[in-house]
Amino acid sequence: MTKKQITSTSVILAVCIVVSVLCGIIASVVTQKSLDSYLESLSDNDIISSLSQVKPNAVPGTYEEALSYVDDAKDSVAWIYPAVKNGTNPNSWIFTSDIYGAGVVVTNDGWILLNSNVLTNINRADNLSVLIGSSWYTPIELIYDTRYDISMLRIDASNLHAASFAQSELAHVGEFAFAYTERGDLIASSIKNIEWYPKESSRQAEIYESMWLLQDDVSDGSILFDSSGNLLGISKTGKEVYPIHELKTFIQSTFSGTPSVYPALGAYVISLEQGMNVDAEKLGTDKGFMIARMPGYSSAFVANSPARAAGFREYDVIISVDGTQVSSDYSIAKALEKYKVGDEATFGIIRAGEQQDIKVILGEYNLLY
Repeated sequence: MTKKQITSTSVILAVCIVVSVLCGIIASVVTQKSLDSYLESLSDNDIISSLSQVKPNAVPGTYEEALSYVDDAKDSVAWIYPAVKNGTNPNSWIFTSDIYGAGVVVTNDGWILLNSNVLTNINRADNLSVLIGSSWYTPIELIYDTRYDISMLRIDASNLHAASFAQSELAHVGEFAFAYTERGDLIASSIKNIEWYPKESSRQAEIYESMWLLQDDVSDGSILFDSSGNLLGISKTGKEVYPIHELKTFIQSTFSGTPSVYPALGAYVISLEQGMNVDAEKLGTDKGFMIARMPGYSSAFVANSPARAAGFREYDVIISVDGTQVSSDYSIAKALEKYKVGDEATFGIIRAGEQQDIKVILGEYNLLY
């Protein structure tokens, strides 16, 4: 390389360095101006206030997302109090501690489902007041179920936020259950058992339904929601829960104007699947319901029992109703839901190892028990 070429290369290199430096300076100036402009915009109080009110969305599938759904579901929870009228005299005021318990709005026109035990010794709707959000409502109707400790209370209202029913029949052990207690507290628990038989003895055939057992204690009558904010059920006592699918018959019968009119067999039964050492080989089946008296009772049948009149005997095992098999998954009570009082139903039974059918004219539950 000649001396002249070296000099030209040096000049070019120097020019490149100068250009690079100038570009860096220009970029720095532009960036600084942009930052100054951004910081100046943030100094606007309205924008800062707006940003401070933005609530980040919970990550899908997380516990935080479940809590957000359950928080929204609280709009459907109703709080039951003694009858109240606004007044200036402190002696006529009611307080948080006066609450009877919680209920849940199941229709937007004012039907509320609740545990009857929170209404001890109360038989009239006008003895109650209902608080939903910050609004008071006056009940106009109170209906008790005769099979479960459940009631329906109606208030004069419209456009309420009604709870969505969960598919509780598909629930599984370990699933989250969020309970709103009578005090308004939220308790997070989970389902410990979906086939819980509290007494582990015979019961009326018409109400033979298993309950759920929660992992944690909640107050009687607490309202339970799943992780999507759908109504799972209502607690009976402590950890015991009525799943919502077991209560739909009563809810629907209330809407139809014929609440608590249930067809009945008039016998006490116990599930074969409940006994851990049942000799299925001798009985001829491992599923079904054996007619058996309750402890302390003199008979397995009630007075004027349709079952006894039709020829049932104690220790008969009911295995089907009109050809549909019954078991812990599909109880006699469930099978009877499609019948009315006075209907005839054919029960398949096993007696002393032999299978036979018995026809029964179903009676009325309220008149038999």
